[in-house]
Amino acid sequence: NFVRARIWFVLSLIFFMLGQAILPKVGEPEHLPVWLRGCVFACRLLNYIFTMFRLIYQHSRDIYQSYRDGEVKRVLRVPIPMYLLEAHEGGLFVLGVFFTVMFVTEPMFYCLGDSQ
Repeated sequence: NFVRARIWFVLSLIFFMLGQAILPKVGEPEHLPVWLRGCVFACRLLNYIFTMFRLIYQHSRDIYQSYRDGEVKRVLRVPIPMYLLEAHEGGLFVLGVFFTVMFVTEPMFYCLGDSQ
């Protein structure tokens, strides 16, 4: 399970770097070939589907279980699931929030109907 998780992480990182940092910088954004725009969109879509939705599912499940089992700690009178207070799990939760913000503000979704 550990090796599979690490392979998944590396593949996700590769697709993220391709879709966000490498392919969009190959040329001028307004002059990118259609196939390259398609590759950028595919990489981003893979990230959203396989990384963001997985994080949302895992945290939704874990938050529900924590509240159901009473495994919460009050921080400023707000009940926070105990598992989110661990650095790794809290970091993954923040990553999921950042992915969600990126998804909501993704410019490629706004440009789907535009031919350019």
